[in-house]
Amino acid sequence: MSEGGKPGTGLKGFGSYAAIVAAHIGPGCVASSTPPAGGDDSRSADFEFRFGANGVRYFPAGGPPAYINIGGRRTPLGDWLADNPPWVHFANGAVLLDNELFFPQGMTGRIPYPRERIAAWDWTGTAIRKESQKAEKRPDSVQHRVIRHLLALTGDEAFDIVLDDDDAGEVADVVAIRATQDRIVVHLYHCKYSEKPEPGARLDDLYVVCGQAQKCVRWRDDAEALFRRLQSREGKRLARAAPSRFERGDLAALRKLESMLRSAEREFAVFIVQPGLSRAKAEGDHLELLAATETYLAETSGMPLGVIGSQ
Repeated sequence: MSEGGKPGTGLKGFGSYAAIVAAHIGPGCVASSTPPAGGDDSRSADFEFRFGANGVRYFPAGGPPAYINIGGRRTPLGDWLADNPPWVHFANGAVLLDNELFFPQGMTGRIPYPRERIAAWDWTGTAIRKESQKAEKRPDSVQHRVIRHLLALTGDEAFDIVLDDDDAGEVADVVAIRATQDRIVVHLYHCKYSEKPEPGARLDDLYVVCGQAQKCVRWRDDAEALFRRLQSREGKRLARAAPSRFERGDLAALRKLESMLRSAEREFAVFIVQPGLSRAKAEGDHLELLAATETYLAETSGMPLGVIGSQ
């Protein structure tokens, strides 16, 4: 984001730069671009926002041309954005629409995320700079450590489904689902590697994973779509003769839980996993960012936030 071509200026109340966690371009719209190499079905396009006396202008920032299809009409995405500016969500809870910046009520008096609520895991044996377990199921990855923890749960805390959904278009890095007598419980874990080999207090370790957590609100409102997405992604994985995404359970078990959605209550929770975040060293900016994420999840979807870090 830039003003007059200079990154990071022109947004009052944000200092030198701001972290964008999501941008919404409205319902009923399909954005498209040239598919990336490797057969992935995801699409992406980078745009630069330039702020000037006449408002905001949107320019492609390299890459293949992007278009938006509405009612059979194909329009360059940059042209469409000029008439339909996106809602841009920032990590601190603020929202930008065109050249107007909105701060949520109570933002200045928000209570920081309680330090004692950060779960300090023992990461012995885990390379905290290694995020994904990948197809080879790397045992020293952050994601694998989360999966091991979930598989070890017993009794009422045990999950019927534990699934590795890591990859472009993911619901979360790890999805855990269980059925109780009257509800379906879904826990979404977003993992992020540490920028440094030792835990500390680095905002860059939190921005991306907080943004991923905030985007989970879509699944609380449409649990059926979440189950369909997981089934589709597993089918595509198996069609490539790649290892199953299921660490516990299978497609049949997932479909059985999906059939219960019609009559069961839905209970969702989101977890941020960042071993680079030290509970002892976390500073005000880190706790405020976590509080903003928690507030956003609670107010938009009623989902609680859990944070997993280090000592």
